[in-house]
Amino acid sequence: MFKSFAKALLAAACENPSPKLVGEPPRETRKSEGTELQTFNPSVDILFVIDDSGSMYTHQKNMQDNVDLFTNGIATNKFVDYHIGVITTSDNYSAHLNNGGGVLSGRTKFIDRSTVNGMDILKQNIMVGTSGSGWERVFDPLNLALTEPNLSGRNVGFYRPSAYLAIVIITDAEDQSDKFDANQIHQFLLNMKKGDSSKILSYGVIIPTNDSTGCSRDEYNAPPRRIEDFFSLTKGQFYGLCDPDYGTKLARIGSDLLERIGRRVLLDRRPIIDTVEVTYGAQLIEPHPDTGWSYDATDNAIVLGRRIQWTEQPDGTTVQVYFKPAQP
Repeated sequence: MFKSFAKALLAAACENPSPKLVGEPPRETRKSEGTELQTFNPSVDILFVIDDSGSMYTHQKNMQDNVDLFTNGIATNKFVDYHIGVITTSDNYSAHLNNGGGVLSGRTKFIDRSTVNGMDILKQNIMVGTSGSGWERVFDPLNLALTEPNLSGRNVGFYRPSAYLAIVIITDAEDQSDKFDANQIHQFLLNMKKGDSSKILSYGVIIPTNDSTGCSRDEYNAPPRRIEDFFSLTKGQFYGLCDPDYGTKLARIGSDLLERIGRRVLLDRRPIIDTVEVTYGAQLIEPHPDTGWSYDATDNAIVLGRRIQWTEQPDGTTVQVYFKPAQP
């Protein structure tokens, strides 16, 4: 079985590395009795939690100038369905220029693939200003953003129960939430995803407890141990707010997010490798670890290569995996 797969990989490597656009992919696998079909159409709700206190203008501007490095992979991916919104660390909506309390910032509350000039709008939304509360709260506004009345009110349409949820925290302070600590907000998010921890992704651009850059914390000068606890619970990643390679690390966050949601098709059953057929609309994706697909036996997943040359397909086209299961 695996010898046949290895031969297919070798043949693909010796040919043109770009997958071919064909009028209609072969149907032998699909017509066979007992063939399974899995559709890959990943969706993710990305929620930035941005500190809007008085010390944050430079950091907001730095994020605005570099956010393309974070979003590039997601925006250019043909089939990841994304929502991206921004909330602030202020817990009171009306007290802070209608910018707080878990309400999505900006006139366009969130962007998706169909939003005209979406990335420009995201850059505007990131500049949340510096008139927010000096008591920076990350966890409480996060809860408010994803519960009523905001969930079906001002933030309606942003959150999707079946999508991945990615939290991106940008602050120079420790969390000072009154109602939620790291464990409680983690459990709240887990409950929203019905216990599926793989659906929760977390990233941060903060001033870590072990920061060595001399980055200036907020006036209370407390290391962000509560926030770091949250990243530990969610197996998240965080980088320094004043790191000299800030842009590179932001790109790394974007790449990790795309890797976790946009390249692995988890199969319900183990396939007979020789019968696997991967298509994107009319495009047949050949087996190849970089420019096509490969199989990860550990996760029982089809892994899409980083250099697949996706062809133009109608809106809504999904990746589909056909295969015969190894056991009936």
